[in-house]
Amino acid sequence: MSENNKKLNEQLVRCLLDDKMPTSIKLKKMDYIIRLGALVDTKHKTGYSLLSLAKIMGDEEVISFLKEKGGKEIKPTKDNLEEFFKNASVDEINKFLSVLPDGYELECDVDLAHKGLENLPNFSKIVVGGNFVCCWNKLKNLVGAPKEVGGKFDCCWNGITSLKGAPKKVGMSFYCLENKLENLKYKPQKIGEKIYSDIDANIVKRTVKKGVDKMIDLWFDR
Repeated sequence: MSENNKKLNEQLVRCLLDDKMPTSIKLKKMDYIIRLGALVDTKHKTGYSLLSLAKIMGDEEVISFLKEKGGKEIKPTKDNLEEFFKNASVDEINKFLSVLPDGYELECDVDLAHKGLENLPNFSKIVVGGNFVCCWNKLKNLVGAPKEVGGKFDCCWNGITSLKGAPKKVGMSFYCLENKLENLKYKPQKIGEKIYSDIDANIVKRTVKKGVDKMIDLWFDR
């Protein structure tokens, strides 16, 4: 977002908080402005203008007000969004996600690897069109994961003991290796390709071991 657009959005925020604006908007929109802090008041920007977010929310009252104040519709590129999710804090991400409507699709990859996360940001009402990666963290479950992921889902190398919260649908493969799972309860209902887990790997190891043991027994029985 350019410096001019940033200043414009900051001016619009001040307008919305101005004592002279209509009481109906002021009373209704204080929470709205606080939730848009991820856009104006933080280091990492989503790339959406206030007007674009208002349109996403379908808030006609704010849309009309922003247009009267000269608001412009600005949307982020795929790279803007991916950079935001990679670098923003959990609090910044949650502020942004809180203004998106149920079922909204983010047309990008989301990379949350190596963030030291103990809990996922709340993507639970969101669809991620690309890949969703949350490996190498400290997660115990998948509460907060997107409702759907169009690409792959990777939650390897955590301390996950339950897949509770996992997406209902994953378009490609679901990776949950190197965790502490004892079963695959709560796994996605639909997986486009394969599921990779320690449980499957251990089954293969046991099967191979049984086969090798049987071959050894047959050899010495000859």
